[in-house]
Amino acid sequence: MILSIDFTPLARNCSDWYPFLDICRVRACLIADRDGVYDPGSANGRLLLGLRGTISELELHTIRSHLTAGLLAKRASPFALHAWMALWPTRS
Repeated sequence: MILSIDFTPLARNCSDWYPFLDICRVRACLIADRDGVYDPGSANGRLLLGLRGTISELELHTIRSHLTAGLLAKRASPFALHAWMALWPTRS
């Protein structure tokens, strides 16, 4: 049995998550976190764990898109130009 508080960071990277589930299925390991105990060898457990991985990946994509939108909004702000010009060397 593999115990964890939260598998979300591992599940955000599908290239790590699905091989982990395959190894657990082959070795007949159960995966347990604070939400429940899952059996990757059963169809229901595999479906729930796969869905959790997909949702975690979607959360990561949403976080990145919000951060990118914030950076673009900050760059478009007139205050950003003044801050950049203050750092620009002037000719004397």
